[in-house]
Amino acid sequence: IWAILRNNEMLTWPEKIRFAIGLLPAMLGGQEYVEAQDGLT
Repeated sequence: IWAILRNNEMLTWPEKIRFAIGLLPAMLGGQEYVEAQDGLT
C-alpha cells in the first residue's frame, strides 16, 4: 500500500483509495482468501 500512496505519476488520490480498498480482503484474508478467489476470474 505504501508504494500505491507514493505513486504520484500514475494514480490520483481517489484511484489510490479505491485500489487500496480492493486490496484489503486479500491482505486480511491472506493466501487462503486468494486461493478461494482463484476460480472466480
